Amino acid sequence: MDFTAAGDIAIAASSGMEVNDPATSIGFLPSPTGLVISNTKTLGKLNLKWEKVPKNSGYLIQWTQDLENPVWPGYKEAEKTSASVSGLNPGERYFFRVATLSRAGHDGYTAPVAIWILNQ
Repeated sequence: MDFTAAGDIAIAASSGMEVNDPATSIGFLPSPTGLVISNTKTLGKLNLKWEKVPKNSGYLIQWTQDLENPVWPGYKEAEKTSASVSGLNPGERYFFRVATLSRAGHDGYTAPVAIWILNQ
């Protein structure tokens, strides 16, 4: 037993168990790279793919038609390094970006990539 200067008894308790899991980072992860977007045979639908970021908990895909507006109204989460986005207006231009998700949230995005949605 240990005693403090005030004469109180300090007790250390232990469950007797050790933690064997390695420490994991909860900080931000780097942005994905290699974002590629392609039109599909389905009108108003695109396929997106990018390079994997290790230790991620998913990806956040965002899109907009107006780069001047700081709010990107379209968004979707993905667990893998590819996703499809549908419901887009044919003949119009969209900008897409992807961020890596971690337990801390999300950090930087890929550079925006522009694509025109095909009419046919």
